[in-house]
Amino acid sequence: MADDDQAFPAGNAAAELNRDKPDQFPTDSVSSNITAARKKKEAAAAAEAAASRSRSGGKCELGSSLKSTLVISGVVVVAVGVAFFVAKKLKQT
Repeated sequence: MADDDQAFPAGNAAAELNRDKPDQFPTDSVSSNITAARKKKEAAAAAEAAASRSRSGGKCELGSSLKSTLVISGVVVVAVGVAFFVAKKLKQT
């Protein structure tokens, strides 16, 4: 092997640094169709939600959420009151 004077082949730096890259990549038609269908379904759902809001007279949903919040907090207060009452009765006996 000492007799062989084979040099490593010279590289082309310009070709290595400036590789041709395609501007558009191939797309999978099935994935594209699924994505398009999902976007269309989401747009239809958003339109339906907007239509239902406009049919309800544009009422704000704050009233219903406030009512549910008050009911839930009332239930929690009652549960805590019952727990204190039971604890007090257990201490007395």
